[in-house]
Amino acid sequence: MRILIVGAGPAGLALAAALRAHGMTAVVVERAEQNRAAGYAIGVHVNGWNAAERLGLLDAFRARAVSLARRNIAARRAGASSPIVIML
Repeated sequence: MRILIVGAGPAGLALAAALRAHGMTAVVVERAEQNRAAGYAIGVHVNGWNAAERLGLLDAFRARAVSLARRNIAARRAGASSPIVIML
């Protein structure tokens, strides 16, 4: 059985991985022509972590993880003239 998944975001790709684990073929289509260069999550919430664990993806997550222990995170609130900096 082939299943069409529209959207190659986290949910679409997770669904494709789950279907593959159950012997089904997923075809994922995405409207965007390129991968995004920014806007990625800096953390994974517990439900996402649990789903990744069930899909067997934790080792891949850990291999690509970046420690935030000594990083600065800057965000600019709407209308603010200077960024909010969080030192970790």
